[in-house]
Amino acid sequence: MYGYQKEEVLGKQIETLFYDPEIRGQVPSMITDALKSGSPPPAGEVTVLKKDGEPVHVYSCFVIMKNTDGENELFCIDVDLTDRKRAEEERKHLDSLVQYSQKLESLGVLAGGIAHDFNNLLLGILGNAELALHELANSSPLRAYLNSICKAADRAADLTRQMLAFSGKGKFLVVNLNLNKVVESTLQLMGNTLPGNISIQTGLTEDLPLIHGDSSQMQQVVMNLVQNAIESISHSKPGNIIVCTGTGEYTARELSLSRLPDFPPPGRFVFLEVIDNGSGMNAEVEQKLSILFYHKVPRARIGLLSCPRDYPRPSWGDFYFQ
Repeated sequence: MYGYQKEEVLGKQIETLFYDPEIRGQVPSMITDALKSGSPPPAGEVTVLKKDGEPVHVYSCFVIMKNTDGENELFCIDVDLTDRKRAEEERKHLDSLVQYSQKLESLGVLAGGIAHDFNNLLLGILGNAELALHELANSSPLRAYLNSICKAADRAADLTRQMLAFSGKGKFLVVNLNLNKVVESTLQLMGNTLPGNISIQTGLTEDLPLIHGDSSQMQQVVMNLVQNAIESISHSKPGNIIVCTGTGEYTARELSLSRLPDFPPPGRFVFLEVIDNGSGMNAEVEQKLSILFYHKVPRARIGLLSCPRDYPRPSWGDFYFQ
């Protein structure tokens, strides 16, 4: 089980086999006490090192027996727990997937209901504002106020569309898209809103294969990722953001690192990568990355995950961070 031949372990200090330094230091006294008292150490799970240095989980139980000279001898029996541990990890992973799916379903029902009711209210606001505009003379100073109402209602309608998309009730217009053009148009749109200390560079691969997706939702993905990069950079230092596109072959192992509960089959994919020199994420924020709509910047916009985590699924996309 450990990869040693009998000759290799004869005379070897047994404590060197233990993975945990704390347990390793306790082993000599534990053996000495057991041999003196005649009472074996308690059984339990420990991690032991194989010959090649790989750790293995075992269940160790001990027996004291007397030899022909009447002296106590300590025997240890180890049971390999590797398969059991692997099964437990798989069960925990499946449980987390079920919980995640249930959370998505509940949030989807809530978001869909709110978006539907809110959209009906917006229709009334927008419709009445447009009727009022129709009745007013072109020179009326009230037109500016009504136009502001219409613009605000349109922005609110965009939010309801995102909520409906998250709930699975939204309507996507899936077409062949050039990701480079989506990136260029989005960055051009965001250009006037960039803080003065931040510069954006692009590394767009030429002749990029077309992808299947909804152009407005894909634009929202790019915008949210760039916005998150902007918010991670301190206002007191120069900020650099790089937006790249390209293609690559991804194996099942690489795709299994997805931040989503399921992932596409291995193959060749078009990728979008956003890199920044911001503060990054600590362990606490990284854990909360799986929470929908969580944002690491207090009072920030919904931002990073409301769209990217939800949208790529119809396009067999995925979401990773490093």
